[in-house]
Amino acid sequence: MVSGIGFLGAGVILRDGIHVRGINTAATIWCSAAIGVLAGAGYLPAAAIAAALILTAHLALRPLAQRVDRLPATADTEIQTTYQFRAVTRAADEAHIRTLLVRELTRDDFTLHSVQSHDLNSGTGQVEVTAELQAHGRDDLALENAVSRLSLEPSVSSVTWTTPEPDPLTTLDP
Repeated sequence: MVSGIGFLGAGVILRDGIHVRGINTAATIWCSAAIGVLAGAGYLPAAAIAAALILTAHLALRPLAQRVDRLPATADTEIQTTYQFRAVTRAADEAHIRTLLVRELTRDDFTLHSVQSHDLNSGTGQVEVTAELQAHGRDDLALENAVSRLSLEPSVSSVTWTTPEPDPLTTLDP
């Protein structure tokens, strides 16, 4: 039974870039299992007290956890996130889209490393504009806000961005 609960807990932990989500949910699964064991063994008052303590801890500590999440990272803990951006537009509007791209991406705390364009070989007169940029930490929402203006342009047929995953072999400490 213990390994099954551990398996369920591990299943809800997700890594999203530098963020790890689901640890609180995994701990709650373990606590729920413990409460179930107490109740199943006939210790109903102890199970009720444990359930009340867990609920109280969740409700009381949530505001504290949200405040900690909003704290700025220090220079020692701050990491660089690389973003890759791609937009497909009509060839006639390439210069306009490149100008908007540079203007929108340099407004926030992004460092623009490269902007490139190349014709798509589809015979449709479309051009792919790509950019590589970096930011301190990871702020997908800021990038989404910066590039949302481009997605409203009538000549743009698609806008995408990604964050390449780091190579685990190069990020291990020796």
